[in-house]
Amino acid sequence: MPRQVTKLQLQPGKAEGKTCLSLTCTVPDSLPAPVLYQLLALLAFWSGQRLDVALDAAGPAWWLEVWADALVAVPERHIRVRFDLSRQEDDRVAE
Repeated sequence: MPRQVTKLQLQPGKAEGKTCLSLTCTVPDSLPAPVLYQLLALLAFWSGQRLDVALDAAGPAWWLEVWADALVAVPERHIRVRFDLSRQEDDRVAE
């Protein structure tokens, strides 16, 4: 299995005193709910707004269920969850 890379990209924000942060990494499917809650709550607090969480709808059903169950415990004031269908549509076009 290829080694996974954790990538943190920082760029100047559009507003003075703000920085754009982009984080790409892998986490276990079994991430404890309190840890996920803490991570998302901190990101929402420091960004000053709810996080837009996109679940890949083309993923396996068991995977969607795991993450939907984990995210349901996070209050709406911290996140907005949506299902991303773009990869699913791309897969159909490729067939």
